[in-house]
Amino acid sequence: MGNRRGINVEIWEEPFFKKMNVEERSFYIYLLTNSCTTSIGIYRISKILIALELGASKENAQALLDRFCFEYELIRSDFSVL
Repeated sequence: MGNRRGINVEIWEEPFFKKMNVEERSFYIYLLTNSCTTSIGIYRISKILIALELGASKENAQALLDRFCFEYELIRSDFSVL
């Protein structure tokens, strides 16, 4: 049986989530549920894979990563290995 991850339905009431646009919300859910994610949230993934799976450009994937890292402070990343 495949991996399953639940998302708390109260996420829709979180102030940080309410501030996000549709693209950012989709990216956040992607980060929580993609196949590279572990239960503790540490994983290696490339910008190219992110872009391919989201149907976005590599530049857009980078912009989302930057926003989530520096603006929202929801993720930490070692961009040198991406």
